[in-house]
Amino acid sequence: MHKDGHVVWVEISASPTGEIGGQPNTLIAVVMDINQRKKSEEKLQLAYRVINDTREGIIITDAKQLIVDVNPAFTQITGYASDDVIGKHRNILFSDKQSPQFYEEMWQTVIEQDSWQGEVWSRTKQGNLYAELLTISSLKNDYNQVTHYVSVFSDITHSKKRQDQLNLMAHYDVLTKLPNRALFIDRFQQSIAHSKRSGNQLAVCFLDLDDFKPVNDNYGHEAGDRLLIEVAHRISACIREEDTVSRQGGDEFAILLNDIKTMSQYEVTMQRIHSALAEPYIIDDIKHYITASSGVTLYPSDDGDIDTLLRHADHAMYQSKLAGKHRSQLYSLDLDRRIIDKNQQLEEIKQALIQHQFELYYQPKINMATGKVLGVEALIRWNHPQKGLVPPIDFLPLTDGTSLEVKIGEWVINQALRQLDKWQKRY
Repeated sequence: MHKDGHVVWVEISASPTGEIGGQPNTLIAVVMDINQRKKSEEKLQLAYRVINDTREGIIITDAKQLIVDVNPAFTQITGYASDDVIGKHRNILFSDKQSPQFYEEMWQTVIEQDSWQGEVWSRTKQGNLYAELLTISSLKNDYNQVTHYVSVFSDITHSKKRQDQLNLMAHYDVLTKLPNRALFIDRFQQSIAHSKRSGNQLAVCFLDLDDFKPVNDNYGHEAGDRLLIEVAHRISACIREEDTVSRQGGDEFAILLNDIKTMSQYEVTMQRIHSALAEPYIIDDIKHYITASSGVTLYPSDDGDIDTLLRHADHAMYQSKLAGKHRSQLYSLDLDRRIIDKNQQLEEIKQALIQHQFELYYQPKINMATGKVLGVEALIRWNHPQKGLVPPIDFLPLTDGTSLEVKIGEWVINQALRQLDKWQKRY
């Protein structure tokens, strides 16, 4: 026991020659502080346990980035045993997901700042990619010289995949994997900026499938979904990498065509798309035939925001439908005025139906030989408050293909039946 109360270890041995300083059999006494030794051993044991039990992978390299040690978590994450990598350069783990420039800049940061942290894609022994959150730190000696590098990393592959799934859901259509409206708008902003820099035009296209509803009604929504997926593939195959196609919903698609220098350029692309979509679709050994109608507007000739340009392209697409389908129509201001006028007229007709402004006139059908009345023909008239009596030729054609066409038809039948009932009771 030392005088200050410390426990000491005393080791006594004779000198090899049997004498020291000319004095034979003098003993050497080595005194060690046992408490200090125990503390050092405990710290080493703790450090060993931390390194071996932690779930983060640890790589220790020398100043030349040659691996000198790894921990068990490294093996679990990478598939490499310690014997596989010790003595090897740490770039054995590099993947081609990052460029050589990325690694150069990463190590330049380590050299300048003694550490680096970030996300890196690496490869396992089996060649599989995994994402890691990596921290690299420099270890220096008393002379401020780097002796080792310590890399600590955790496997974040699962969270990255989850993040990718959320990104897919937020920016892509789940069915077709095409960009959705949100991503389409973002691409549109980029295309606008590019158009201003290059001075070239940007084509905004709106496309709607013709007669798609019967596929869903007759063969089920699964067949319809498979057809939409094929439509997405065909459109994507017809456009360039710098262009964008987006599913807007249902059977509607929007397309951005960049760097339009001539009118014929976008026309050729749209013709290619229409031809591709008109080819038969074979689903469960059944051939389906559909076509598409589209409308196009050109920026900056048509200068507006994305909602305005899509609305204009949609108006042009509607004219393609009216013109017989399976074609493309370029938007024009005159066309827009006609559409606006028509919509206003349709709204006026709708209000006329609600306000009971329509009347039926009955024209007798007479047998000219006998003079006998065979029946009557019901003729609709619009008793307009300002224009007076309006003949059907001036308003019925406007309702073709709209919901008003059905509603007016139902009104005519109901009115005629009521009148017939009155006549039967009277006569």
